[in-house]
Amino acid sequence: ERGLYNRIFDKSELFFDVQKGDYSLLTESVRGKVNIQGSGNRYEWTVRAFKRMGFDVGCNIPAPISVIVKDLEQVWEVRAENESFEAGSIKELMLKLNVN
Repeated sequence: ERGLYNRIFDKSELFFDVQKGDYSLLTESVRGKVNIQGSGNRYEWTVRAFKRMGFDVGCNIPAPISVIVKDLEQVWEVRAENESFEAGSIKELMLKLNVN
């Protein structure tokens, strides 16, 4: 089964995550790296949002932007270059980082 998926998606711009049963586009990072920490739905949404915007996303990696997603408090703590701030939504987070 796994061999079939590998053959189908070999050298493709699509990636199939067998564990999640989910497809995603393989894109190169055009905006740099972002370190995102957290858990829960808001964490997953944040990771997807940054990936859509062309960032290389990781957890506990050295990066110029660091985001801590506090799912229960519904807040994002951000450290970027010489500034730190909180955002109350992903939209606000992206606006404050000037990512659009």
